[in-house]
Parts: sequence; C-alpha cells; structure tokens
Amino acid sequence: MNMRNKVSAIIAAGLTVTGLAVAPAHAAPVPAGLLGTWTGAVTWSDGAGPRPTTLTVTRAKPLRAEIAVIGTCTGTWTETGRSANTLSVRYAHVRGASCLSTNTWRLTFPSATRITGVTNDFGAPGSISLTKVA
Repeated sequence: MNMRNKVSAIIAAGLTVTGLAVAPAHAAPVPAGLLGTWTGAVTWSDGAGPRPTTLTVTRAKPLRAEIAVIGTCTGTWTETGRSANTLSVRYAHVRGASCLSTNTWRLTFPSATRITGVTNDFGAPGSISLTKVA
C-alpha cells in the first residue's frame, strides 16, 4: 500500500495521525456558536503545504459559510448532513484557481472554538484546522 492509500485509509476511518502513532479522532458535540469568523489552514496531498484559510459562517443550522483559501480560491460550504458531533459540508467553487470545483468535507469539533475536517474526494486527501476569532 503506497503512502497516498495509507493516508486515505486513515482519513476514511476517521483517525488522526500524531507523530507515528494513530489514535481515534476525538469529536465534541457540534457547538451552538458556529456563526462568525474562523481562521486556520487547509492542506491537500499535493505537498504545497498548509494554505491560510478564512471561514465565515453566516448560518449555523443548516450550516452555510463562505470559505477563502488565501491566494488560491474562494467558495461556499453548504451542510449536507449532521450528527451529534459531526457535520458534512459540500464545497462549491466560486472563484480563483487551483481548487476542485466541488468536494465534500467531514467536520469535527475538538472544542467549541475549533473545527477540524477531512476530505478524500477524487483521491486527493485534505485536512483543515480552524479556530474561531469572532
């Protein structure tokens, strides 16, 4: 199994990698205070490294948000599913280059002020980590 397939398997299983150890991802309940601005970074498997990202949540339930990968592209997130501690959102490309036209993210909430997520659409694993700023 090559490295891309290993990362894909980890993401599909909902696990996180810490150093060389693999541990189950912890997910707190979906926080009530989703509205506002979140900042952090998104990383894809293309090796370009983390890209600064801003998420502006304009509606909490169902989630609607605008996401900007600084210097790369912007788009919208629309909720497609929800459980007690995860959200599924669909990204739709609005403008810019170097982003897929659509993809799906599975979001978890390590705390009320943090969002983490993974995608594996089209065989291109990605992750996002955001912290609430306003």
